[in-house]
Amino acid sequence: MRSKIASLALKEYRHIMRDKRSLATVFVLPIAMILLYGYAINLDVKDLELAVVDRARSPESRLLVEKMEASGYFTAAAHPPTLADAEMLVYSRRVRGILVIPEGFSRDLRSRADRAAVQLLLDGSDSNTAGIAGNYFEMILAEVGAQMGRSTEHGAPAAPFEVRPRVIYNPELKSVYFIVPGLAAVLLMLVCAVMTSMTIAREKETGTLEQILTSPIKPYQILIGKVLPYLVIAFLVCAIIVAFAHLWFGVPVRGSLLLLAAVTPAYLFCALSLGIAISASVRTQQVAVSLAMLTTMLPSVMLSGFIFRVGSMPLPLRLISKVIPATYYLKIIRGIMLKGVGWEHVWQHCAVLVGMGLLILLIGARKFSTRLD
Repeated sequence: MRSKIASLALKEYRHIMRDKRSLATVFVLPIAMILLYGYAINLDVKDLELAVVDRARSPESRLLVEKMEASGYFTAAAHPPTLADAEMLVYSRRVRGILVIPEGFSRDLRSRADRAAVQLLLDGSDSNTAGIAGNYFEMILAEVGAQMGRSTEHGAPAAPFEVRPRVIYNPELKSVYFIVPGLAAVLLMLVCAVMTSMTIAREKETGTLEQILTSPIKPYQILIGKVLPYLVIAFLVCAIIVAFAHLWFGVPVRGSLLLLAAVTPAYLFCALSLGIAISASVRTQQVAVSLAMLTTMLPSVMLSGFIFRVGSMPLPLRLISKVIPATYYLKIIRGIMLKGVGWEHVWQHCAVLVGMGLLILLIGARKFSTRLD
């Protein structure tokens, strides 16, 4: 059995090396890009989840939180009792930042001639959102200051307190820390789904599928032999991306690379299953590539959180993002590399990917069996 799978895998590898056909489409891809760019691109931060650590517990601190939520930019998603509890919420991605109001907040407002201090901690693993959120918060403070009647010597409104933003996990707000790890999800989907979608379709076009079927090899051996070269290529691509991100761009790797290597197959399995399902459902490579690009690449770039925050998208697009595999792998790879999260914070995402992969593979296997009959 091993020799049969190895022979088929070697045959597929030779096809990969010889096939120089372009994977771009001519009609569907431009239309899909226009639609996705038009609806998905939104750099505004809306309803950004914050954990509020209100140590003052005063009317002034409550007014600040109320004004913050009324702006539409932030929402007080949790009120943990301690800063350590709030940091765990950021660590597990339940909130995207922390607002700390110190005990002497109200006293400082009444007694100090300058300004009372509050602190805003933002999750720097998403540098774009963190930078925009900091600007929004300063604007809110200026509005609250005007309502409280404080003004500068020139008559301009001034906030009765100062905010001290501090970004955690990415203090310098380098967008490369956010973008480069996310490239792994996009490129792995490209290698696995798009390229794998051509395998069975190519055999149908060239008429060699009948020759394979007449040989003493079982359908599952065909599938394994077809996807094995792409699995190896995908792992190499992932290793190159992580190494280049760390060595060239200086992206930190705070978590375990062994854990990343252990959970990545769940994403590869899902992507490979999708490619096989597409390939088994169509007759030509052109249709297979077009369908794969439409259902994988564009959603992975636009709707998964790779560049744009999912929470700022319209509700229909947020629902679509939940069935995009890259949405979950982005949380895995960014969490491991930038935050150093452990297995307890990624196993749920892995379970979702495995479940999606099994469902897609079942659909693809039924399509493949139907074609065999």
